[in-house]
Amino acid sequence: MRKTIPLADALAMDDGMIPPETWYGRPVPERRWLVPHLIPRGAVTMLSGDGGVGKSLLAMQLMTAGITSGQHGGGRWIGIEVPRFTSVGFFCEDDELELQRRQDAINGHFGIDFRALAGMKLWPRVGRENVMVSYSREQPPRISRTFRSLEQRIRDLNIELIVIDTVADVFGGNENYRAEVRDFIGRLRELARINDGAVLLTAHPSVAGQQSGTGLSG
Repeated sequence: MRKTIPLADALAMDDGMIPPETWYGRPVPERRWLVPHLIPRGAVTMLSGDGGVGKSLLAMQLMTAGITSGQHGGGRWIGIEVPRFTSVGFFCEDDELELQRRQDAINGHFGIDFRALAGMKLWPRVGRENVMVSYSREQPPRISRTFRSLEQRIRDLNIELIVIDTVADVFGGNENYRAEVRDFIGRLRELARINDGAVLLTAHPSVAGQQSGTGLSG
């Protein structure tokens, strides 16, 4: 026989339930953006595209625009005015020499030199252990020293934008298992919220994403 739970008991079981009518008369909070209408603060945004199309370059251009905002030639990214913000780029597929070459070209576009980039950090990770969280069906998620090191640097350097390139290098789980994906994104969101910043996570599209043209990573 099906048991009916009294409404009062049901409400007591979930004290997070919100009757929307209680919002009447309250001001609606504005959404806070790191990049207006593209990258919200306190969240994870994914940048997906085939290998070699320029995701890393685009991310570095954003970092440069943020750190040079307010300077001559700075502050614009893909035609959008961005505020000044500090940043760190966690690049798993590029070494220091490649990052230097790429940044030099970006500097030329912005009309600056390397001295203008104080407050922006590049972290080449080729050949290192980059998995941030590992998952097993039998054990709780394992947070790596890499994740903790990045977390500490975000705090110490007051970093707002965290670029992680790419998700395939840092996610130690099954992208088809939603519980693991959800947990991982939640942990990256925690990094974004340390300084009311944002995480920009790059990804290669899955086979299904390529076939459908959506660019979804899994």
